[in-house]
Amino acid sequence: MAVVTLGHDGALAVDNTTGESAAVSGLRVPALDPTGAGDVFGAAFIFATLTDRPLAERLRFANLAAALSVQRLGGAMAAPSWADIAEWWRTTRAGDPDLVREYAFLDDWISENVTFEGWDNP
Repeated sequence: MAVVTLGHDGALAVDNTTGESAAVSGLRVPALDPTGAGDVFGAAFIFATLTDRPLAERLRFANLAAALSVQRLGGAMAAPSWADIAEWWRTTRAGDPDLVREYAFLDDWISENVTFEGWDNP
């Protein structure tokens, strides 16, 4: 697997074992501290790979995790929780239709991984 991260411009990857390739757009967010964003991207990408998701979804999920992390100070402490991801998705679903289409897979992921008061699962 070769993955190239492009910051707010997204990421691209090629899976040598399957021949699958994907390129996804980044998320433009106000960046406060990029410390650890690459590590967060890598961890999220590995998690998504272990769940056997399509390559484009894995890249989008990793991009999202990294984008959420740069909005906070610090490295590991800035990594988003499932609640943070669910909150981003809740607010995003009410907005940009392109993001809603691209990140629709989060409905399943969040319902499988998040249970907390205030999240009204669709």
